[in-house]
Amino acid sequence: MNTPADTPAELLKLQLGETVNLSRRRFIAGTAVGALVLGFGLPMGTARVQAAATASAQRGTQVPAFLEIRPDGTVRLLSPFMEGGQGPFTAMAQIVGEELDVDPANFVVDSAPPGEAYVVMENGMRITGGSMSVRMSYPTMRRLGALARAMLLQAGAEQLGVPVEQLSTTPGNVVHTTTGRSIPYGELAGRAMDLPVPDPSTVKLRDP
Repeated sequence: MNTPADTPAELLKLQLGETVNLSRRRFIAGTAVGALVLGFGLPMGTARVQAAATASAQRGTQVPAFLEIRPDGTVRLLSPFMEGGQGPFTAMAQIVGEELDVDPANFVVDSAPPGEAYVVMENGMRITGGSMSVRMSYPTMRRLGALARAMLLQAGAEQLGVPVEQLSTTPGNVVHTTTGRSIPYGELAGRAMDLPVPDPSTVKLRDP
């Protein structure tokens, strides 16, 4: 995001992992227009503000820190773990994708920057090693995918004008179970961006 308009103070904040209010011009230059931006260091909708203001939230509930759902249906995931050939990027896409209902092949996975939001392991640490990535983050990353799916279902309910209880998902789509109407996740991204992250206790995980 380094452009001629960036001030030294803004660049320092980005390096330190702080939220920076970027201009619309630089925002458009840095990400896909219309994306459900659940990303780091980007302009904030309601959900992003909520996540940034809840530094002590339950681990893995700050959905805007982890995910960006793009208009073409691809999903960018910021992994709290490093990839050194052992496969944590693949594992994180599989775990989140199962609950989000997105084929892991449609994920783009990058390493997350430093920050408290990305501490997802049950022991409270943020490390990659000892075969701990999946074992100690599995419930948290499942919940992350489920929370994002709930936001997309709510956005679909608002767009279709139906109760959210009448909706389900197929991979990458919200579906109205009565009429069969379907909306791709990418088309709901802009609406979903402004929704609050649900209470984790209200989100049901898939049956293992």
